Order: sequence, then structure tokens, then C-alpha cells
Amino acid sequence: MRRGQAPEPCSEDAAELIRRICDYYRDDYFEKTWQVLPDGTLCPLGAAAGQ
Repeated sequence: MRRGQAPEPCSEDAAELIRRICDYYRDDYFEKTWQVLPDGTLCPLGAAAGQ
């Protein structure tokens, strides 16, 4: 392979893994710690709000 032709190592795989992890935790942790208000803003709940 010529110089400059090497693909970025695992960049897309890493991004996909991060997306899957975020999707997994969004269902559990995110919903327990954040509330989406009717106007679309995020409001922290419980420990995230310092309570």
C-alpha cells in the first residue's frame, strides 16, 4: 500500500460501537436521569439534578 492510502484503523467500527453503547444506555440510564420537557429541552432528574 502506498503512503497515504491506508484506511483509518477501525474508525467506523469504533463509531458504530459507540452508537450501540449510547443506544443501549439511553433506554436505561438516560431515561432514569434525564427528562425531556415538552419544549424539547432536557431536565436532569434525581442524582443528575444533585438531589
